[in-house]
Amino acid sequence: MQTPNIETQGILSPDGRWLAYTSNLTGRFEVHVQSFPDPTARVQASPSGGSSPRWRRDGKELFYLRPDGTLMSVRVRSSKPLEFEPPVALFQFFSVERGVAANTPPYDVTADGEQFIVAAVTRRAEPSINVLLNWPALLTQSAR
Repeated sequence: MQTPNIETQGILSPDGRWLAYTSNLTGRFEVHVQSFPDPTARVQASPSGGSSPRWRRDGKELFYLRPDGTLMSVRVRSSKPLEFEPPVALFQFFSVERGVAANTPPYDVTADGEQFIVAAVTRRAEPSINVLLNWPALLTQSAR
């Protein structure tokens, strides 16, 4: 695509008729879907920020990440013209990468859209601190 905007993370629908991608066309990163190979029709799939689009194998559902790490689902209502149902939040996770990465999204979805594999950061509920007492004695013991 030749535009003044940033377009990244393009992925074709399983039938090869639609290209989902991340763009900053609106001033923030959103997921857009346009017809392919003729780019005459375009629809914004994410209404409040989005990136990392992935299609369900049958092309009837599109997944994306909101900026807060929530995985969203939008079902295809119609393909002629392309229309989506309102997005539904599935679950939230914290990926290693924040923001819009140009490489592979930090998740993938099974063909039926029912299971996900996620590269996520785990967080402890309570922070812990380890204190080592008498550490100079340990240094002299290891030198012997």
